[in-house]
Amino acid sequence: MPETAVVTTRRLLAHTLVQVLTAGVVGAVGVIFGLSVVVASVLLLGPAGALVGLVVVPAGIALLYLMATLTPAASALTDTRTGRICWSALVGGVGGLGWWVSVTVSEGVLSTGRTGLLLGGVPFALVAGLLLRRWYLSLGFLALTLAIAYGFLHILAAAGPDLTEPDRRLAAARHTRAELTITDLPGYHRTLGDRGWQLTPVDPAANQPEHRLSIIGRENWDPGSCAAQLRAGGPMRECVLEAPGLEYRRGENWHEYRVDGVRAAVRGGLGVTREVLRAAASRARGVTDAEVLAMFPAAPPEPATFVGAVRRFAKWIAG
Repeated sequence: MPETAVVTTRRLLAHTLVQVLTAGVVGAVGVIFGLSVVVASVLLLGPAGALVGLVVVPAGIALLYLMATLTPAASALTDTRTGRICWSALVGGVGGLGWWVSVTVSEGVLSTGRTGLLLGGVPFALVAGLLLRRWYLSLGFLALTLAIAYGFLHILAAAGPDLTEPDRRLAAARHTRAELTITDLPGYHRTLGDRGWQLTPVDPAANQPEHRLSIIGRENWDPGSCAAQLRAGGPMRECVLEAPGLEYRRGENWHEYRVDGVRAAVRGGLGVTREVLRAAASRARGVTDAEVLAMFPAAPPEPATFVGAVRRFAKWIAG
């Protein structure tokens, strides 16, 4: 029987703590350093630089093997040379897979900055914890792993609500609701352009650029202020706050009303009277679901992807 089969409790706990922590540290450092080296190699050498990863990965496994050699009492696998090789491969491989899955499926949900990279050591530490010698310690890490996995799935489920059919159609058409702020004006008909609605006079004789209106809606709406707009040498000729949330602006060959309530501006050429422009602005509103469904065709079915499957599973299990 190997010498490490009989160990003192103190030595066991010390080796356990060091082995789990170093597995996490090696994993986090390996992720940061390894990615940096591979990216730098690709930038310098082109696609061939990706082959550097064939050196980085074995180097990380070798470092884990060294840690296993220094803490043999923590896991039954680290009693022998073959066991230490298996332990290093499991911690590096399964931990790396866990890190890759978590980063891939959480893109746009969780931070991928420094904090995200440092937390990349967690999967490696959890795998090391699952391989501990004492069953009750392994069971504790299993419970911790399941708790972290459930919390992660809960975050994914909460962060990615299912799109309604109107929103799916908007996304497929590359439009947002803010861009489609709509208005009705007698004597004009609407046409949808790349930047939103255009209002064109029904009378062909009046259908000139200076008589047309456009509605400019934005997701990131800046109410601004007249004091900031009326600066010397600026493009603004007039700026008046007519009412709370309703601002009139005039430039060299255009004028507009900005409506904070719908986060949009109704702009027209100087051939459009200020009264007509105000009337159009007063009728500005958000587009309804029924109007979206009437304007855009059904969105194509989403292709089956690994990320989509994981997020659907997250909604099913923790949504």
